[in-house]
Amino acid sequence: MRFSAPSHLRKQGVAFYFRMAVPERLRPALGKVEVKKSLSTVYLREAKVRVVHVAAVVQSFLGYLDAAGPVAAMTPPEQLQAYLEGEMNKVSAAWKGQESPQAGYLPSMLPKVQTGLRDHAQVQPAKPCTVTPVEPQPVPTAGTKLSEAVEKYIADKAAKWRVSSKKDIIPDLHDFVTMVGDIQAVDLSRDHMRTYHRIMHHLPKRRTIDPRWKKKPLAKLLNMTIQEADKLGATSLGNAFTNIRSFINWLEDEGLVSKAATLNKVLEVQRKSVTPEREAFTDDELRALFSPENFKPKEFRSSWQFWLPLLGLYTGARLEELCQLHLSDIRQDEASGVWYLDINDLADKKTKTSAGNRQVPVHQDLVRLGLLDRVEALRGKRHTRLFPTLEVRESAGKRGGAAGQWFTRYRRQCGVGGGRGEVSGKVFHSFRHSLVTRCKMLGVVRRMCQELVGHEKGAYADVTGGYEGRYPVKVLYEEVVSRLDYVSIVDADRLVGCVWVSLP
Repeated sequence: MRFSAPSHLRKQGVAFYFRMAVPERLRPALGKVEVKKSLSTVYLREAKVRVVHVAAVVQSFLGYLDAAGPVAAMTPPEQLQAYLEGEMNKVSAAWKGQESPQAGYLPSMLPKVQTGLRDHAQVQPAKPCTVTPVEPQPVPTAGTKLSEAVEKYIADKAAKWRVSSKKDIIPDLHDFVTMVGDIQAVDLSRDHMRTYHRIMHHLPKRRTIDPRWKKKPLAKLLNMTIQEADKLGATSLGNAFTNIRSFINWLEDEGLVSKAATLNKVLEVQRKSVTPEREAFTDDELRALFSPENFKPKEFRSSWQFWLPLLGLYTGARLEELCQLHLSDIRQDEASGVWYLDINDLADKKTKTSAGNRQVPVHQDLVRLGLLDRVEALRGKRHTRLFPTLEVRESAGKRGGAAGQWFTRYRRQCGVGGGRGEVSGKVFHSFRHSLVTRCKMLGVVRRMCQELVGHEKGAYADVTGGYEGRYPVKVLYEEVVSRLDYVSIVDADRLVGCVWVSLP
């Protein structure tokens, strides 16, 4: 009984597999219609060698099973499958240099699997042989395919993910299955993880957007020479690997893999980050951003283009925290009369950490510029949000997507930070750095600054810190916010009475 090994080489995704149909007469005994084995490689030349090794083992096994005839039915199919899988695993171990692949040794070993086959072998005219019984081994179940596991994982976890997280996690999971092949989860090995790791380090960034890559299948990208500067950056790789590690951990929790930690160790980023650290704006850069030549309210198309830079300057709040503000989040402290922004994660709003839920006093300049008047005007028009025209972008899952892109264009126009196509550490978040730096220069108590911007306790996370309450709004206003002087940065007189006080 002969099989043509090369014809059993198949490609699934970017990986190669051995696949051989089981003859119909043997299917009842083996309980399978096909034998399939990952060759643990994405390279054709390597796959052509490995498929011959696997084919030799499977050929011998099926040949002996065929010769056993009706006696083969005395062995449970699951036990035969487990035995064959074990023999194929010995071959795959040889690819790692652990032992050499052999062919033709199965017939002498198979009688150990079941007494009936051993007896059948002994009643043949050939010389009787003595076989040492083997303790029965636990038989692994067929398991769940990776694609099925991914869908279960998404169904189990998606409700807890932010919209912005879903847009990255789900494609990363599907890419993982494509790169390692839709194998059974129980078969997932470190070799599969190495394959995924190697492919990810070769792929270009923005491959679904950049015209150079977006129409090219994965297999073609793997055969292309891609410049290092065009490949996925350390941050992107780190985020993708984090998503896959979480999935592998879930597989272990579900009993689909045995040791997630062993698999996850493979996923280390082997690329240095080229993303610059975010930096504070200098006073000269702030003056450029709010100069009469650049900051022209009449040329803005939306209210948030006027208000967001000002709010960022005076509060140090994160962009998304400002974009999602409700009118009801601008409140007055009953005891002191101080107005503040109540930054919270109620309703559809999100904060980065629990410390992000805080009360930020409104600077006197913002009141003078008409922030409170805007709140009343929008309430009269039955609006509920401070910036009604900002919608959640499905692609980003945030309200601040459009605002962030606009600000990048705006600060470039002002000559601040890197130009078009250049990576820059000067972004909207730099307002936050600037405020923290200014507080330091003013000698503000560090804990007050932390509470103002919503940072975790850090050095104050001790036992005593756990008993401390937060500073009252009045104290934060008097000791921090009222001391922030931007007279040389913003010409408030010029901006008072702006049209964007009342327009949505």
